[in-house]
Amino acid sequence: MTMQPKKAKPEKQQGVVRHIAIALGETDEHPISLIKRIVKIMGKERALVILAQTQEIEARGGMFLPDGSRKRTPGGVFFKLVRDQVTRRERSYIYYSKSLPQDQSAEAGARGQQGSGEQPDEDHSAGRQKDTAT
Repeated sequence: MTMQPKKAKPEKQQGVVRHIAIALGETDEHPISLIKRIVKIMGKERALVILAQTQEIEARGGMFLPDGSRKRTPGGVFFKLVRDQVTRRERSYIYYSKSLPQDQSAEAGARGQQGSGEQPDEDHSAGRQKDTAT
């Protein structure tokens, strides 16, 4: 019986961040720091699910900006999906906070999403500048 090689799954948080950044083609410091915060707050599993959703959207032709002027970059699709799927509190820690709360580790974030009862915020434009880079 021949053994098939297993697909390497990134297990450590830093490995997941690197895996996502490479898959999205992100090399600049700012998007990579956002990916780190996303993995920290949302957890590895949720971040990888959003990466898979991003790859599905890209395989179907991508996602246009709201004004239809051009397609988002893969990173832009990923960050849009994150914004659409996080709670208001998670979004504030990912995009606006200088520091992360102690109880919002990857594991706590995953537990919090399941049992918090807090739903993703529907208003995605409040308090943000217009995102023209994604």
